[in-house]
Amino acid sequence: MRLYYTITAAALMSSLTHASEPISAKYDKGYFVFGTNSESFALKFDGRIMYDTGFVSSDKNDFVENNEIRRARFGIKTKFSNKWAGEFDLDFTGNEAKIKDLWMSYIGLENFEFKVGNHKPFFSVAEMTTSRWATFMETSMITDASASGRRLGLSGSYQKNDVFFGLSVFGDGIGVNNRDPEGDESEPGVHEKYNYSFRALYRPFVNKDASKLFHIGVNYLHLKPESDDDSKLRLRVGLESNVFDYEPLNTGKIKNISEQTSKGIEFVGRYNKYMVQAEYMTNTLNSLESGSSAIDSDGFYIETSYMIFGSGRNYNLFDGEFGPVYPEYYSGNLELALRYSTIDLNDGDVLGGSADNITIALNWYAHTNIVIRLNHTVANLDENADGNGDYIGNDDISITGLRFQYMF
Repeated sequence: MRLYYTITAAALMSSLTHASEPISAKYDKGYFVFGTNSESFALKFDGRIMYDTGFVSSDKNDFVENNEIRRARFGIKTKFSNKWAGEFDLDFTGNEAKIKDLWMSYIGLENFEFKVGNHKPFFSVAEMTTSRWATFMETSMITDASASGRRLGLSGSYQKNDVFFGLSVFGDGIGVNNRDPEGDESEPGVHEKYNYSFRALYRPFVNKDASKLFHIGVNYLHLKPESDDDSKLRLRVGLESNVFDYEPLNTGKIKNISEQTSKGIEFVGRYNKYMVQAEYMTNTLNSLESGSSAIDSDGFYIETSYMIFGSGRNYNLFDGEFGPVYPEYYSGNLELALRYSTIDLNDGDVLGGSADNITIALNWYAHTNIVIRLNHTVANLDENADGNGDYIGNDDISITGLRFQYMF
């Protein structure tokens, strides 16, 4: 057995020393990195643990708080020959292993990237921003309702200082079995349905270190029901906090849907310590039945933050989104943030409910690898926001959430 480990270790080190380049280890901006001095090879560990706890108060329902591990992820990111990259990311929330990012990409052309595998299709700045560095504990209601989540497919992007464009073509999510849609061999297989999305940004102004910038973007998503959903789609969301683990905004499963088309416009700006981000989105569900009316929903959010201690949020030009915060003080950086969001899932006979949320947040970036977030959300729901009949509508809810975030 000892000989086996020796041979295995020797083979691994041999594979990691391309062209006789030695491998060195370092701690770089929150990551443990193994790589060559020429950076032709790099391996990073990307782990994150997020524990959420808090309190819930409701005027009309017996809602209770949900204290749990929100995320428990471990990922490996690699780069080879300055041309190829890849990521393998698992989530262990709920004591179950689930694949998140699982892709390879070609990065050998300047300003371009091509990615294939399980990843997020291009759509919405909030959806594309990693949970590591999102300003609030959860994305807005309209983002949650509109985005597709990770899917198997192909994406390509191009960026320069003033423009960004990303296009994705994708099918079902990982784990969907189109050969046995019902899971009991009672129905024949169906052809997988393919979808597409794009995100385009223009930055009319950005300074050298991206501490002062403005971008405007448009988003489009064409999404068909997954192969095992029998032409059904449902829009349902919670209230921007996993401490409140309910989904009062719920259209129920709508039958005979051919596709969902989502359109959005986004605005992002930073001026030193200040940042602002806003998006407006519409969703249209088209029917397979001739003469049937489309079902429309919409919503928006606007959020802003001020870095009380620290120089401000980093902006990633290559991805067109806000990125990590590196504490500049021994006691860490401190950020105050505010968000207003609204969503309306009522249209004709479909009564999924509407809601308005206000969230105030205080984020303490104690270390590059440690963040503590405090969110307080006040939500006002209409009479149709009853979880498709499971709760009492026309409720007023307050949620206080505290997150301990450890990254490695």
